[in-house]
Amino acid sequence: MGCKMHDTMHDFVEYLNQNECFTMKPTITHGIETSSANDVTKPPLGDKVRHLTLMFAREGPFPSFISSFVNCEILRTFASFDSRITTIDSNLIRQLKRLRTLNLRDNHIEQLPEEIGDLMHLRNIDLSCNIFRLLPDSVCNLYNLQTLRLDRCKSLAKLPKNMGKLINLKHLHVEFCISMRYLPKGIGSIRNLRILNGHGSACFYCSEHAKSLTFGDLRTMNQLRRLAIFIVGIGEDAASKAEKAELRKKEQLSHLDLYFSGYDDDVGAGLMDALQPPENLESLEIGQYNGSTWPTWMTTSYLTKLTVFHLGYSRHSSALPPLGKLPSLKVIKLMSMDCLREIGREFFGVTDHTCSTSSSSSSSFPSLETLFLGNLSMFEKWELGREAEDSSNSQMSIMPRLSSLHIVECPKLKQLPDFLLQNVPLQNLLIDHCDSFGILPDEFISRITNVTIIQYGVDPFIRDRF
Repeated sequence: MGCKMHDTMHDFVEYLNQNECFTMKPTITHGIETSSANDVTKPPLGDKVRHLTLMFAREGPFPSFISSFVNCEILRTFASFDSRITTIDSNLIRQLKRLRTLNLRDNHIEQLPEEIGDLMHLRNIDLSCNIFRLLPDSVCNLYNLQTLRLDRCKSLAKLPKNMGKLINLKHLHVEFCISMRYLPKGIGSIRNLRILNGHGSACFYCSEHAKSLTFGDLRTMNQLRRLAIFIVGIGEDAASKAEKAELRKKEQLSHLDLYFSGYDDDVGAGLMDALQPPENLESLEIGQYNGSTWPTWMTTSYLTKLTVFHLGYSRHSSALPPLGKLPSLKVIKLMSMDCLREIGREFFGVTDHTCSTSSSSSSSFPSLETLFLGNLSMFEKWELGREAEDSSNSQMSIMPRLSSLHIVECPKLKQLPDFLLQNVPLQNLLIDHCDSFGILPDEFISRITNVTIIQYGVDPFIRDRF
């Protein structure tokens, strides 16, 4: 269902927004090039501009000419793109009294003024990709703040201890903040937090650090939609501590990332069992897990709504969970598993009973559309066994919807399994840097819309962290 705005109403809306949005671009001669939303060559400024964008500012202090062009006291949005701002004048910050959104992403900001805590109307802040080491404590006074983005602030060492005062915060993003070692305990007081995302960071959400957010602090955060947990150094009773998070009771949780560091098989397996998510989870990513077994919630059809599963960066584990019976799973990525040698019938959920049953049809990975296998240095065998692949003995349907298969840097893999060559409706096939791979049948290749086979070179796809 859609809707269409009447031309008269569209014109009226454009009229109301006339000159409210404005872009400024410094010139080589230190002048200013300006353009308004309605492309007037010399737009009237003053009290009309509500949303200001600064582009291509050179490396150095925040340009002082801003306040001479617009009335900063009525700005609702300020954004800077493709700029190299290093410092921000506190006097300018004081003028931005009604600012709702501040976007200073991808600058070279070394320090933020304490006065930023006086902007009481701020709802959204994006300071990603800057080089400051600390956030001012005054940020915790921004009671109306809903979104705080600090992604790729690689020098950021920690967050202010009073983050719990941000009672309206819903989204906290600290992806790839590699210098941060923990998140402050006060974050557990933010009851409305929906996204706590530290993908790729070194900030350990759950550790023994006295000032760190713990599993127990997560217990009351029941509005979480997305959560990334880095687990390190929580002792031998790690499983009992992890149970305090009560993840399975967080009915709103749809995306969960679990990362382990320094745990042997037994401790890691216990942790996994204690971190059981709600059954309506949609996306699960597991990194650096070295256990030899999987918890019950991953060996049954418990996760019926799971659509995306990523597993990788394991040095010791050679076991894969039996995911074949999950009815909603659409995307699987297996990445950088140093000891994985075989993908066998267990992964597909195939048992002796399944193979011997011919009276009724069954399916393995019934909804899977995309499968990515990358940087599996020991992976050499991929098969279900003759009983499972022999259609005369079984009515099993295997990956009936698989349309995209990428195999990258699997140097020992020699061939695809028979079921892929016969019955899978592939549309895209990439085989890259698989030096032992044999020749595929012409009949199989002719059925695929897009085929890329590269024996040397690395496809950009695997450079992205999965």
